[in-house]
Amino acid sequence: MSSTNRGTSAFERLRARFDGEPYVCDACGRVDGEGSWHAATSGSAVVYRRRCPSCGVESVRDYRLSSDRDQARPGTTR
Repeated sequence: MSSTNRGTSAFERLRARFDGEPYVCDACGRVDGEGSWHAATSGSAVVYRRRCPSCGVESVRDYRLSSDRDQARPGTTR
């Protein structure tokens, strides 16, 4: 991992990983390398959202956080 990610939270590092990959809209196929994922958390889940600048469809990556020692488990992408 690069030193530019030191001191950031796991949520920020995951968002940076998502942002580092070109986004391809599932609805219209547009490739967007300029936008960014937006994160929100409730304490038991982290939801990353990104809206396609072409067609407006929102992509969601939902991660549920476990209370045991398991890693965050990915949910569905809508």
